[in-house]
Amino acid sequence: LLVRTALLLFLAALLLFTMTMARLLFRSYGRGTRAVSQQTLAQQLGAILSDPDLRGACWADLVAMAIIGFFNFFVVVIAVAELGLGPERASALVSVHGLAYVLVLFSAGSLASRLGQRASYALSAVTMALGLLSLGSGASMLSMTFGSLVLGCGVGLLHVVNMLRLARIGARLGRGKIAGLNALTGPGGAISGSALGGFLGRQF
Repeated sequence: LLVRTALLLFLAALLLFTMTMARLLFRSYGRGTRAVSQQTLAQQLGAILSDPDLRGACWADLVAMAIIGFFNFFVVVIAVAELGLGPERASALVSVHGLAYVLVLFSAGSLASRLGQRASYALSAVTMALGLLSLGSGASMLSMTFGSLVLGCGVGLLHVVNMLRLARIGARLGRGKIAGLNALTGPGGAISGSALGGFLGRQF
């Protein structure tokens, strides 16, 4: 309990430090005086989304975050209810998935560049499907851990190739606009994945 409290206080201090530094750094930027109407925003959004390459990248990002949201929301409950695992062991599945995801994010850039966009998407789809099949048919902690690891690798690779794709699109359409749109698709995918998983769970 003492360690957890110390960790929470440390994280809170980091957040407070970040907020303080942000206020100091952003003082040098003037506030915009020109208001943008909702109609103008809608027109700009429509013009951006008329690009088929950008729509494909947004869908890929939404699917990736939906899978992550679905996994994180339900895997612990499934492991406890179906395998009889304790909460600590079941939560380890989320840690394994997250570790694999982060490691791939930091290391798979050169692989995605060598394979190319189409092959990287295909490899990530096959990897994610293998991970989900292992999780869906998992009858032991070993198979669930394997599925979590493989799924994390697949989603991480999908995210890497999609970021490379969005970077190329941003150079063409404007990085600020692409970054703002990408900030919507990620959380939207996470929420929709959890909601869809809950709905299907109630039905089947």
